[in-house]
Amino acid sequence: MKYGLKIGTAESCTGGMIGNMLASIAGASRYYAGSIVSYSEDVKQSILGVHEDTLARYTAVSSQVAEEMAKGVFKLLRTDVAISTTGYAGPSGGTEVNPVGTVYSTIGLNGKLYTYRLSFTGSRQHIIEETTIFILRKIIEIIRNQLKQSAQ
Repeated sequence: MKYGLKIGTAESCTGGMIGNMLASIAGASRYYAGSIVSYSEDVKQSILGVHEDTLARYTAVSSQVAEEMAKGVFKLLRTDVAISTTGYAGPSGGTEVNPVGTVYSTIGLNGKLYTYRLSFTGSRQHIIEETTIFILRKIIEIIRNQLKQSAQ
């Protein structure tokens, strides 16, 4: 990455695909710190520091959990950019409020958290891939926008 920023991820529903895509580019060690695949609530709590109260009150598929996961990335991996995903990729799971295909993702940069509620349809693989594509595009957009703002 030409911006000199270190990126780290905490992935639940994407199962490491975002980290895989970041690592697949030659020279990734210059910008990619690593990833925590936190599929279970236990890993979200014990490794990333997601609060038990947050999980109980909002469930694992929520903006609040996505934000706490991103904060855990900053703390553990000491990165400039933190990415998190949590959602229902299907085919089972989901609720009335958050049906299958619902994903919450947070991108953190320079102390600011950008949280998104995404909604996709299709197969499990399609939902994972669409989430990954969205996040990779959004990272570039956020970094460019912050660079423009700091240059003004």
